[in-house]
Amino acid sequence: MSRLIDKHHHTLISDNFNVEDYSDCRLVFKQSGTVVHLHRFIVCLQSEFFKNSFSNQERETNTTLSIQVDTDDEKLLTELLHALYSGNLYVAAETYPSDIFTLIHLAEKYELRTWLKLLIDDLSH
Repeated sequence: MSRLIDKHHHTLISDNFNVEDYSDCRLVFKQSGTVVHLHRFIVCLQSEFFKNSFSNQERETNTTLSIQVDTDDEKLLTELLHALYSGNLYVAAETYPSDIFTLIHLAEKYELRTWLKLLIDDLSH
């Protein structure tokens, strides 16, 4: 029986989170001005919010699609977006469960159904 074990592939995707090269969309935190570089293929497959938001924007030559965020927790939303690339989400023990509640809210707001279910399941254990 043959098996393919490919940790490297997932690492390559994770390593490209928030890398401007090849990114075709971005999220901007208005309060800090921080920009998170994203890839439509990755975020739109996992989020109806991003799929709808980016598809509603006109695609112009050499223009990066952009969404601005006003009040969301920058650190936790960035971690959640990174989880779309890595498949892993780490929550510090000292901020558990308050961070889980915030992450659940963010997963619900940005329609990250898989992560929403995982976060709710984690909280119920």
